[in-house]
Amino acid sequence: MIKATKSLILMSVLCNFIETMENILKATTTIIFLVIFLGALGFVRNSFAVYSIPSDRKITWSAGLDPVGGIPTNYTEVTCNGLHNNNSVDDTAAINSCISNASANTAVFIPAGVYKINGTITMKSNVILRGAKASGYPFLPTADSSATTLNMNGGRIDFNGGSKDSNWYPARPNGTAISSGYTQGSTSITVSSSSGYSANDFISIYQDEDSAIIDDKNCTWLGEDYGSGDPHVMQQYSQITAINGNVLTIDPAIFYVTPNATNPKIRKQTFNVVKAGLENLRLNGNGANYKFVLFRFTKNCWMKGVETYNVGYVSSGSPHVWTDFSYENEYRDSYLHHGVSNDSGGNYGFEFYNWNSRHKVENNIIRDTRHSIAFEGGGSGNAILYNYTDDNGESIQGQGNIYDTSFLGEDAIINHGSHPYMNLWEGNSVTSYWSDYTQGSASHNTLFRNHVRGNNTTLTLDANPWLWVCVEIEQYNRYVNLVGNVIGNSSFTTGTVVCNSSNCGATKPYIYRFGYSSSGGSYSDSASYSTAILQGNYDYVTDGVAAWADSDHTLANSLYYNSQPSWWTNGIPWPPIGPYVTGQVNDIPAKVRYTTPRPSAPTGLKIIQ
Repeated sequence: MIKATKSLILMSVLCNFIETMENILKATTTIIFLVIFLGALGFVRNSFAVYSIPSDRKITWSAGLDPVGGIPTNYTEVTCNGLHNNNSVDDTAAINSCISNASANTAVFIPAGVYKINGTITMKSNVILRGAKASGYPFLPTADSSATTLNMNGGRIDFNGGSKDSNWYPARPNGTAISSGYTQGSTSITVSSSSGYSANDFISIYQDEDSAIIDDKNCTWLGEDYGSGDPHVMQQYSQITAINGNVLTIDPAIFYVTPNATNPKIRKQTFNVVKAGLENLRLNGNGANYKFVLFRFTKNCWMKGVETYNVGYVSSGSPHVWTDFSYENEYRDSYLHHGVSNDSGGNYGFEFYNWNSRHKVENNIIRDTRHSIAFEGGGSGNAILYNYTDDNGESIQGQGNIYDTSFLGEDAIINHGSHPYMNLWEGNSVTSYWSDYTQGSASHNTLFRNHVRGNNTTLTLDANPWLWVCVEIEQYNRYVNLVGNVIGNSSFTTGTVVCNSSNCGATKPYIYRFGYSSSGGSYSDSASYSTAILQGNYDYVTDGVAAWADSDHTLANSLYYNSQPSWWTNGIPWPPIGPYVTGQVNDIPAKVRYTTPRPSAPTGLKIIQ
């Protein structure tokens, strides 16, 4: 009887609802009703306005070769002849001869095979070194007859465009003073003298340390690397487009100026390797390679479809790809993995050091490194987009590749040395994000629509790791924008969303941790949290969005692209990640590209002293 009564009531309610719907659908207020009705069911967001990061905390990002029309596709391909496809004769000199003799806008092609390289291959402007693209991607640590493999028994690939002593005017540590126009967004500056400068010159724009934002920790090897005094860690590159007396028109505009900026200056810089590229090559290291692929004083250079494997170990820095004093380079579609040691300073993936601006790092796979992507000692206006990083971690110091399971290591590093700013990290799938205080400060960096997984696939943590943080924003890292990210994974059944005190409790993982000193030290800085924006980030501790900073709950699809990029893989939703994306997370193209069987760790490697 009770069930029957409930059925009659439900039928009555349903009939009334249908009748009401019929009346409303006949009325002119149909849309309003549907919005109210769906909103009551939770299908309509609180606001239809698209949230925008405040204008003083962002720039219009355009990076890599996008400002000059993209990576060139019209270079004439010429085969490098006289090589030995048997890995028995050193072909370093022969390849260097092909590059040296190549005319402008030439792609020097090395056919599929395995080639022995005992020295350094030297690149030059307007020339590509190109191999045969492998039939399978990513490459495996075994011979692939369809690919071009360079067995690098020594040396590296060297895009070396000069030095601090020869490429700067005025010479270090001097500069030309800016007397007016040094404000955020300015495209016109007045200098004390325009003598020595011409239209189309590229300049470095920099200022002194401002303790309101910057702490360089007296690391004089950062910034301009002068070795004494203020290292000038806050810097950007720009081009002079016109000169009128002492007034210079510049592009891009000034990214940011600190509250108490002092002594702003410019310095002309030349880039002696421009529009040179490395494509479709497998670079097999011998465990002793140092700065395996080096870009120095370069502009509009690129690396595309390249595998780097088995780099060496030097405590002062052993990355797969090293870039310093360079502008608008592009690193894409590549695969970086494995090294002989994950001790401090060893086996980084992409490392950006000293002065850099407007680089683009996109659609790469980085695995089995200490840190996948790291900005160490500067970098402004860069875009790090849609990369897949996994199983990157720190070793127990002194034990090479033995992974330290006691904490979740730094994977993608927003800051590892003062002072990266105005950089965009969008759409990446990473284990963790860190903006650390190891060598100083950072500010005004944006994390948008990333998946921060909070774990590695095969490198498992202890049952009770002493430090387990998905997003770490350490002291003196200010004005970070965390918008539309998805943080954690479905295995998170408990945890702490925000840790911003000296006593956050023992409930881990932490979704965010703010204000701690380097290496998991003590809490010391409330401004790291108070200056941050947390807007629309989905986390797996609350299984939802814990907090909104603004009532506009709609997010842009991208802060870099106006529409889905042309290289995007068919069938993968755009955007792939976000609080309102179905399921919150879709695999990005780089992750899809990484298919089984996965590459196994190399064996029998030794540290070469």
